[in-house]
Amino acid sequence: MLIKQIPLPAQKKLTRRMEQDFDISFKFIIIGDSGCGKSCLLRRFIEGRFYEDTAHTIGVEYGITVIQVDNRQIKIQAWDTAGSDRFRTLTQTYYRDAVGVILVYDVTNRESFNSISRWIADARARVHPQASLILLGNKSDLKQARDVPYAEAAKFAQDNEIPFLETSALNGDHVEDSFMQIAHSILKKVDTRVIPPSEYGGGILVKDAPPQDSPSARSETVDLSQSSGNERDNSGICC
Repeated sequence: MLIKQIPLPAQKKLTRRMEQDFDISFKFIIIGDSGCGKSCLLRRFIEGRFYEDTAHTIGVEYGITVIQVDNRQIKIQAWDTAGSDRFRTLTQTYYRDAVGVILVYDVTNRESFNSISRWIADARARVHPQASLILLGNKSDLKQARDVPYAEAAKFAQDNEIPFLETSALNGDHVEDSFMQIAHSILKKVDTRVIPPSEYGGGILVKDAPPQDSPSARSETVDLSQSSGNERDNSGICC
């Protein structure tokens, strides 16, 4: 297990089974308002753990692991982006060519749910045109504090033609299911050539295949050195 903090740009790298062989790699992004638990979801998926005191993400947090889908080893590269409006222009750089989009809101925070339409529009304008999306209502364990009914969110997801799950980074409910579901959806598009090899860009990498000659396949650096402070969440709410 390796967690590496890189001060600038503001990236943290989480890894699991890094040396395991893989057949194909997919780029995911995790987006939503600050405080919805995006980082906690990523850490639960990558590390299988929940951290009570997690700082708000500044820039991006990067997680990588390998999962098995349909008897193939799928490498997931997940980028958890900062939810704060002041970082949005910077973090949108990481949307490019993403083939998996995980939209997160907090079931105890109505405003975070109301923002999802904007996050969907942002994603669809910038990610791979055949990207698979999923909507997650996080913090489902906080039953007494719920502010967004399950039925309302399910109807919203149906209207926007995206799958929906409620998750808990605290106890792990449906966290791995959500990543598996979206990975399966992308793999199906690859196998049926809805996404042909000529359109993989930087979001899909087949092992041992020549790299795509695409600007989006190149790595990018976002300098967040002008950001103020570490925005640690002193209330213990995961970002």
